[in-house]
Amino acid sequence: MSNLIELLIRLAFGRPISRRRWRRLLIGRAAQRRRRRARLGPRGYVYVMQPEILPGWVKVGLTRRDVASRARELTTGLPGRLIVRSKKMVDDAAAVERAVHRALSTKRDPTGGEWFQITPEEATRCVDEHAQAHEIIAPINPLWAWALLAAIIAGLIGFGGAGY
Repeated sequence: MSNLIELLIRLAFGRPISRRRWRRLLIGRAAQRRRRRARLGPRGYVYVMQPEILPGWVKVGLTRRDVASRARELTTGLPGRLIVRSKKMVDDAAAVERAVHRALSTKRDPTGGEWFQITPEEATRCVDEHAQAHEIIAPINPLWAWALLAAIIAGLIGFGGAGY
């Protein structure tokens, strides 16, 4: 409703509205986020970061971009810098992050969020454990696949053996 009111006020006072602003006012930010996520897909990194000034705390989160740039973004509000302790590329980053957060819920910061009072090694172990089902397996090179298929067929028919 507030978007519609803002749109009407802007139209009434003749202020120019950018195309991006029009879209935001008409369809809303939540819809834009859903579209962006759908465009990027579920694949991403689940990371473990530790602040320099708080050695007993780690942040477990996800990003679909570069983990180092995400660490720089998050450092803006902290007095020190964040050190990336581990990162894991998975097919469904949101599912893995949710599973890890559930598993570490007893160690979570009382205010909620993605901060946990745990060692980076324990957090990394937990991420690795939950990421196994969603790990990205490198695709087989098509030439190797054809060679393997040819070898299997040759073995079934009996080529190359003493009986031929």
